[in-house]
Amino acid sequence: MLNKSLLAVLPIALLVGVGIAGPRSVLKNRWFVIAVILAILLVTPNLLWQNANGWPQVTLSRAIAAGESGSSQPRGPPSKTVTHRSILAQNA
Repeated sequence: MLNKSLLAVLPIALLVGVGIAGPRSVLKNRWFVIAVILAILLVTPNLLWQNANGWPQVTLSRAIAAGESGSSQPRGPPSKTVTHRSILAQNA
């Protein structure tokens, strides 16, 4: 999960859902509290590193969204469908 920040959305959404719809007794369970503490301990080093290095993951995400990264440029064959169509046309 340290390199996939979007995965944090699921537990947050589940927490909000349980908080709104219940059963709220789950939130008072000692195992839930232990799991939250463990999750915080696991994520803290990554957050500290990101902060110490100027949040490179945020910088890269903004560059990709703006189309300024190398991953935004088309590479290789234009489309697999073009390749498949030419194969199908030869076999027809």
